[in-house]
Amino acid sequence: MGSGARWDAGVLFLTRTVRMLAYGSTGVVLALFLSAVGLSDREIGALLTLTLLGDSAISLWVTRHADGLGRRACLAASCLLMVLAGAVYGLVPRPSFALLLVAATVGVLSPSGNEVGPFMSLEQAVLSELVPAAARTHVFAWYNLVGYAMTALGALAAGHVLTWAQAAYGITAVQGYRYVFLQYAASGAVLLLMFLLLTNKVERKKKALALAPAAAAAQARGDEEAGLREPLLRSPATAAGGAAPEDSSAPSSSPHASTGKPPAAGADVNAGAGVGAAPPAPSQLAAQQNPESTSDAHQQHQTVQARSGFLGLTPATQSLVLRLSALFSLDSLSGGLVTGTLLVYYFQTKYGVSTAYLGGLLFGANMLAAVSALASGFVAARLGLINTMVFTHLPSNVLMLAVPLMPSLEWATAMVFARYSISQMDVAPRSAYVAGVVPAEERSAAMGVINIAKSLGAAFGPLITGWLAQQGLFAWAFYLCGGGKIVYDLMLYFMFSHIHPEH
Repeated sequence: MGSGARWDAGVLFLTRTVRMLAYGSTGVVLALFLSAVGLSDREIGALLTLTLLGDSAISLWVTRHADGLGRRACLAASCLLMVLAGAVYGLVPRPSFALLLVAATVGVLSPSGNEVGPFMSLEQAVLSELVPAAARTHVFAWYNLVGYAMTALGALAAGHVLTWAQAAYGITAVQGYRYVFLQYAASGAVLLLMFLLLTNKVERKKKALALAPAAAAAQARGDEEAGLREPLLRSPATAAGGAAPEDSSAPSSSPHASTGKPPAAGADVNAGAGVGAAPPAPSQLAAQQNPESTSDAHQQHQTVQARSGFLGLTPATQSLVLRLSALFSLDSLSGGLVTGTLLVYYFQTKYGVSTAYLGGLLFGANMLAAVSALASGFVAARLGLINTMVFTHLPSNVLMLAVPLMPSLEWATAMVFARYSISQMDVAPRSAYVAGVVPAEERSAAMGVINIAKSLGAAFGPLITGWLAQQGLFAWAFYLCGGGKIVYDLMLYFMFSHIHPEH
């Protein structure tokens, strides 16, 4: 990896740091803030669901057009929307449901405390191109470790600072929540400046393909490819400038070669050989010398035409991506039932714990997730990507089923920590797997589609949980979450364990 690529990768890790600190802090207070300003449990669930749906629509458009508009420009625009959302939540005294919804949607507020919006899709597409294929899993492992660690620190800081500020300065809980959202707006401004430091290497370079005969495209690179093959194909006599010796096993360009018969009487023996005729055009010469190049150029031109669909993917890639998206959306739907925000809301309503305790809960959970994310790279190197995704995820989902069955706060907290110690080991291998099965020129669109499908799946989780909580059935959110994820793990293994990364 060159110095420019290392610089861009470093900047992306720093932007991940700032962004996840902001998401971690708002994840602790978002549901509490919505409840404090008068929203019911059902309205909270509806707002979180609609927010994720809106985030998905925005992310789909951004990732679909990011390679054309410029990745840096799209990232910078998303930062401005973060500033807008933080300002609305932090400054408007009596916000309506509609205003809260619009601000959370366009400002990519995270209902889960984790990554939402177009940021991760674009950053992962860039990192996939900056680092060698063999290093992707480890890079994504560190990328996710940074995310979980910063989410943990953001949650811990928000929880303890709010508790301290309420005791020291007598501010109300709502006032404290507003300060957290103003910090979110400030983080968006910092991110904007950081994304402007990226170099041109993060942009996707378009390949210029001729739309006329494919041989013309082959001519542009014919000399280079011929030069690469020349030392292997030319005989010493040819290399010295003489005529190539005849090879009876090589196909002849003569029209009589295929039959082995002499030319008929009166036939022009030079027909097809070019004698006495105009010399072939340069594009034809390139096609004759480099038939593989002609075929490759034709295939590339067909690929460009095939990618003109709504998703911007070739048919083969689209089929693969849609199947992965369906499974990942099931996983996200199950996970959306118990997001970080809803988890702390459950603990607050059931056990009546302080904001500081809730911040510590998310801190511990995300720090354990960070360690497991780092270990996932080493596990994947030994077990394989799909095996790591499945066999580390299954036990964590059994632990999720057990959380509401625990007899005390301490046991429930221990079960949450045990789950998070292994639940996120599938994230880095999943990113590496998607990058490996999708061609480089389609990664931005493919990762965008997959991450948006995950967001759409997660969007309906809070709506269901809000309804369950309203009915006094909050514990069922944990049962549905664990059960749905177990189904996802089994389907993933049987559908994709035989498909290996090639890119």
